[in-house]
Amino acid sequence: MPGSPTSSPRITTPGQPPTGTNRPSPISHDNNRGLGVALAIVVGAFAMLFIVVTVIGALGRGASTAVATAATHGHQPASTRSTKNTDSTAISGDSACQIADSRERQAADYINHDHYQKTYDTAVSGLHYVSLCDDDDDNLENRAYLLSFKAIAEHNLSSGDSRTDLNEANTLLVECQTHPGFYGTNVGAQCESQEQYNIQDQTNWEMEQYNQ
Repeated sequence: MPGSPTSSPRITTPGQPPTGTNRPSPISHDNNRGLGVALAIVVGAFAMLFIVVTVIGALGRGASTAVATAATHGHQPASTRSTKNTDSTAISGDSACQIADSRERQAADYINHDHYQKTYDTAVSGLHYVSLCDDDDDNLENRAYLLSFKAIAEHNLSSGDSRTDLNEANTLLVECQTHPGFYGTNVGAQCESQEQYNIQDQTNWEMEQYNQ
């Protein structure tokens, strides 16, 4: 109706919000305590995870150090022995034996591929490490083969005293065959085969000289 108010005025009571107004519900003390406990649990879990990761990392580093130490002081298998050319004044007798073994295998590979200069250089290096090795059995075998390879390389390079080296090699190869630790074994048989190869080479050299 004309002149009537469009809405009734809101009646308010002092100290209270107007009627019809949405009052926010207060957060209870129980909810506050619950949130605090949950937060403490999350922080504790992260702290425990950090401690576990730290301990595992420390154990891993310790294990790696132990393995590296064992590899340094242990005698490595023949197939993985180091071929690094280490300063001979700073290596142990055991390391010298390993390097001498490696040089012998290298020289054998070079001689089989007719790389005579590499054979000669490797054999000379190997003989040097044989002199530093304190294993008599290894030294007997390695010196016999290294002198054999050195002599063959010298003959093909027309340098050095190949005959003297080969004669000494054959003497050592005979000793290898009768050595108590090698007699009747594959090592002794290989020494015999190498001696036969050396004798054949000597025969061929004499024939070459005769035909000149």
